Amino acid sequence: MASTIYAITDAIFPRDDPHSHSAVHCAHRRLANTFVNPCADRDFTACEISGVVKSLAHRKAPGFDGISMELIRAIHCHEPKLLCILFNACKRWTFFPQSWKNAKLVLLLKNGKDRESTKAYRPICLLPALGKVLEKLLTQRVYYHLNSKGLLHPNQYGFRPGKSCDIAAHKLMGEIRAKTNKRTKVCIVSLDIAGAFDTVWWPSILSLINKADCIKDLFLLFKDYLGDRKVTYLNGNEEISKAVERGCPQGSCSGPLLWNMIADEALKLSWPDGCYAQAYADDIVLVVSGDTKDILESRGNTALTKLKTWADEFKLRFNPSKTVLMPIAFGNSNCMIDQYDGASLKVANSIRYLGVEWDSHLSFTPHLSLTKERVGKLLNDVATAGKSMFHKDPGLLKDIYKGAIERVALYGVGAWGHRTKLKGFCDRLRQIQRDCGLTRSYRTVSTEATQILAGIVPLDLVARAEWCKFKVCGLKLPALDLSGNEVNPGNFDFPIDLHLSHPVDRRSLGFGSRLPCGDGLEIFTDGSAINGAVGGAFVVCYYVQAIHKGLKSLEDKNSVYQAELTAIDKACAWVNQNLRNTEVSLFSDSRSGLQTIANPDNRCSIAKSILEHIEKAKTLHVNMKLNWVKAHVGITGNELADSAAKEATELEIQIWAQKLPKSYLRRSLKTMAQDLWQNRWNETTNGLVTKRFFPKVSTSRLIRGLPLVTGDFHHTSNDLILI
Repeated sequence: MASTIYAITDAIFPRDDPHSHSAVHCAHRRLANTFVNPCADRDFTACEISGVVKSLAHRKAPGFDGISMELIRAIHCHEPKLLCILFNACKRWTFFPQSWKNAKLVLLLKNGKDRESTKAYRPICLLPALGKVLEKLLTQRVYYHLNSKGLLHPNQYGFRPGKSCDIAAHKLMGEIRAKTNKRTKVCIVSLDIAGAFDTVWWPSILSLINKADCIKDLFLLFKDYLGDRKVTYLNGNEEISKAVERGCPQGSCSGPLLWNMIADEALKLSWPDGCYAQAYADDIVLVVSGDTKDILESRGNTALTKLKTWADEFKLRFNPSKTVLMPIAFGNSNCMIDQYDGASLKVANSIRYLGVEWDSHLSFTPHLSLTKERVGKLLNDVATAGKSMFHKDPGLLKDIYKGAIERVALYGVGAWGHRTKLKGFCDRLRQIQRDCGLTRSYRTVSTEATQILAGIVPLDLVARAEWCKFKVCGLKLPALDLSGNEVNPGNFDFPIDLHLSHPVDRRSLGFGSRLPCGDGLEIFTDGSAINGAVGGAFVVCYYVQAIHKGLKSLEDKNSVYQAELTAIDKACAWVNQNLRNTEVSLFSDSRSGLQTIANPDNRCSIAKSILEHIEKAKTLHVNMKLNWVKAHVGITGNELADSAAKEATELEIQIWAQKLPKSYLRRSLKTMAQDLWQNRWNETTNGLVTKRFFPKVSTSRLIRGLPLVTGDFHHTSNDLILI
């Protein structure tokens, strides 16, 4: 058994040969064993540790120590200083405990693989939870250091805040279209790196961290974190251990950052004219263009040679069998790079990148065909698993459609969203929707009628809404909504980027639940929405008597949640303007708003403003405490604030300006989609009989499996509905 485990682990965790070093490799090793920046970073804070503990996944199997993340969370809540002392000692001594680097190894057989093959097993490494917390703290600090110095390449879209597959696909599509618009020959090369995450060379990582002028204690702690790692497989009472010398640590939080640092070096290469490279984690794609086939081939080979040099420097290897070239057809001209390094490249009419099927004509028709097959398979799996449940609850399948099937069908909208203005493309989208069979109607029933019976918005309208939302919220670019009006992203309140500030500077403030006692200064806040109007207010009470009231309306498009937080924000601002050397208790009945303020990783701009006001109050010797109270239970101050907030909704001129929430964009696009759906239903000549019964569209409707009366009315069939 031991020999088998050693054979499997040798295949999964490659060894590092210290004797096979070129001059470049030796330079990396020298730099990995020195440090440049002698400064020390700030200590970890309780708030920072709390944010990390909350962000890590719970209900996960623990490592060898048996300590779960739930236990760590309970310990930190009860005694926050304990983990601060522990982790700061590790940072100060640049010591990552050896027991936290020993992972429990579990091997799972991959589906459809030969169990005799050493490559047929997927490793699951269970790391101690305390080590994960320290690792995440360290990774956050290093990421901030790299980001603050502008060392993270913008063309890396994997594992980066604010970036996604859709944004990467849209950027790639934009580069291709920009080159084809110049009437040049274009081809795409999709590159595959063999075992990318498993073969990362640690000295190169440390070398890059050092080159980035990383702070001494972070660099040395990271170096100790990567050293002397091992995995242990338990076979009964026998422990089989294997030293790990390369690769991103399995089950770790730092793996994405480690790989991205390596991949960024490839993206920073000096590319030939007409070449563009981008990556999503280890999926690298190269776009090559040229006026002639010879120029294109020369540029492509130069770019590929640079990539090969990069791979050799970092001890990586491209997988030639999975490296695919796709020429972009422009008119009647197909062009390609015939060979690279003496070997022919695999040429295809389509490639799959980021889960999207890209074809040489950029029509994305093969992608829709593949999506149709995927949806069909998903429906078969759902039918097999819960066929009996659908008869008892017909709405269950509709819920599955909205929550899963529709999302699968709309995947990759960043690449193909611009084609939703084409009739043929929209017809294919509607066909995918029709195949879901929510109404179980005959094939002769029109698609328009089945949409009415099922109560589902036509998929092409949903796709257009998704495309608009993606451009505004994802790309932060102006877009046309479904009515043809321009939507300006500057009008919306987007989440702030936490990684722009040092992790120590992230603030939060917890809240209590004590009742007001009427002793001293107490402030009550509330927000309200009545008949589409939104307002907020705060009332200052001194020994139960109201001495000041602040109330204003918000835009009708704002949410009650924004009104609640804005009222707290304005109350805090009033405190800073008028009070000194005192203690203030602030009461709100918005638990969600207070929970946002208490979350160290909250990305709400209003909550950030509240925390800034509270920090400023400390400099004025004003101690502010937040408390939650239950609404409408007879608390005098809360009732006064509630009445003032309702009064604020009637104000027309006085406004607390706040940007619109993203939820407003979603609601407005949903309303527009239903209006366009209604117009289609009014104008279509299909489903006229259905229109007599259901002249209005509705998403709350589901007509499915009605009894079909036959013969002498003594027998019924629940299988089909006739319209």
